[in-house]
Amino acid sequence: MQAIEALPPLREVIAAAGLQANKRLGQNFILDLNLTRKIARQLGDVPLGAVILEIGSGPGGLTRALLLETPGQVLAIEKDPRAVAALQPLVLAAGGRLRIVEGDALEDLEGVFIKDADGLLATNPGRVGLSDCGESLSSQKDYDIKNKKSQNKGGLNSDFFVTKVPRYVAANLPYNVGTAILIQLLSRAAQLDTLVLMFQREVAERLVARPGNKIYGRLAILAQAVCAVELCFNLPPSAFVPPPKITSSVVRLCPHPHAAMVPLAALGAVTAAAFGQRRKMLRSSLAAYPLLVAALEEQGMATRRAEELDVAEYLRLAALYQQGGYGSIQA
Repeated sequence: MQAIEALPPLREVIAAAGLQANKRLGQNFILDLNLTRKIARQLGDVPLGAVILEIGSGPGGLTRALLLETPGQVLAIEKDPRAVAALQPLVLAAGGRLRIVEGDALEDLEGVFIKDADGLLATNPGRVGLSDCGESLSSQKDYDIKNKKSQNKGGLNSDFFVTKVPRYVAANLPYNVGTAILIQLLSRAAQLDTLVLMFQREVAERLVARPGNKIYGRLAILAQAVCAVELCFNLPPSAFVPPPKITSSVVRLCPHPHAAMVPLAALGAVTAAAFGQRRKMLRSSLAAYPLLVAALEEQGMATRRAEELDVAEYLRLAALYQQGGYGSIQA
């Protein structure tokens, strides 16, 4: 703790590393550690040694907060090589609890969610770098993943994430790829405990929207089908350097116990069809799927529009979609 708190202020880290925000990478940094610690606390009670995945660490504001506010291990994926270099003093100060990997989360995220069917945590805990083991996170060997491009950048260690270790995610997501990364994370919700993510407020409000709301749509249904979703608080543009033109929001997603049972691909296909023509009645927008239309007719729901069905009703349609053997359509 003391070693982390003794590090230079983030403004000095940025200046020394020439780490001015890169617009192409969607970078907007939070330098106020009071704010980043507040974000980290939204994860709740993280168990000792639990693995926290951070996506896009930048100069390390949220990274520091995660190390200070939780007893967890942090694996941070960072695309910007300038930030990777600037974070090395934090790696040392963290005493083996932090590992920085240079990579593109949008392309490489799959590599951190490979299950360990043999339960290596129980038989070889050093493989996950727990603090009471001889091998620390910062000294582990890098392992290959499917995306070969990352091998020359350090690689993501697929053994780092094993079934016995609770997994958390925390991220100040770039606005331009935030939704795409969220969809990937939702497909892995059953392997996760809690996600605390920052989006532009418009996206956050769509995530928590309810049926009948004009912003209720596919994103809300996909997220709420697998997670309890809560908008925690908003952050004004002035909280960031440089300040964006929009307000940001911190969202907490807690996967449901039944998350693994949700037919996410089928749900995506059904909602794509329904909301692709959202002003039409469902009997028209889902006309390509007679089994679904028949079920809607039987329940007196065929004249409803897409935004009038709740998540449970869409899940029933997704189950029928699977039963009918319908092929997936483009989302």
